[in-house]
Amino acid sequence: MLVLCLFILLCRLALPLVLARYSLLGRNDRFEIVRRMTNLFSQTVLSACYTRILFHAPSHAHDVLYGYSSFAHTSFLLAIGAYLVDAILYAAHPSPPSLTSVWITHHGVALLLLVWNVSFRHTSAFPAAIFLVSNLAHPFVDLRWLLIVFDFRGPRISTAANALCCVAVTVAHMLPPPYLVGLAASARDLSIMTFVLHEMRVYCWVFSLLIYIPHLLCPVYQAQRLVNGWMKPAQRFRADVKEA
Repeated sequence: MLVLCLFILLCRLALPLVLARYSLLGRNDRFEIVRRMTNLFSQTVLSACYTRILFHAPSHAHDVLYGYSSFAHTSFLLAIGAYLVDAILYAAHPSPPSLTSVWITHHGVALLLLVWNVSFRHTSAFPAAIFLVSNLAHPFVDLRWLLIVFDFRGPRISTAANALCCVAVTVAHMLPPPYLVGLAASARDLSIMTFVLHEMRVYCWVFSLLIYIPHLLCPVYQAQRLVNGWMKPAQRFRADVKEA
């Protein structure tokens, strides 16, 4: 949390110096830019951590569903701080964005699951894969938003940003979680169906029902956005920029 607080302070000090457009925006939009940049930074770091857990965590050699990884333990502690900071920024927003209450609830559920993981030492590849589903879209969505704010709205840039969002969330959903379930079933010489129905604990079902399944709508939404905005410039930023 301290690192993120320092990052927020750095953004507030540096942005007026390096981006002239920032000073022309209203207070609400300047606050949202700092919140988005903080979220972009924290979610990018966490996505990298979760990806490393999937491929290099020691829990792979032991148990991908219920094993323990010290690196994953540390990563989940970092995630707790990131969700807390973002929830505070949402609550402190001078003009809260739409669906603020939904996002605060989302962060609250994620925090409960992360605390559960850390407390019971369930810091293996499976929860990392599930959290990656939730995390990986954020850096690309926030980057796309920031590009629009600072007037990088050309058709190629807009389409490339939409395509990155679509590919990232689709890959995160379709590959790691099913692969890990198949790996765990294979280690027990069971079919995937038998493993899912008879061997998966409540712990895995809770993660699937609260995070994985609701986020299945994300690839659909991003694909729809990609198709609708194909080779079209993004709409102009909503902010009421002061006349120079």
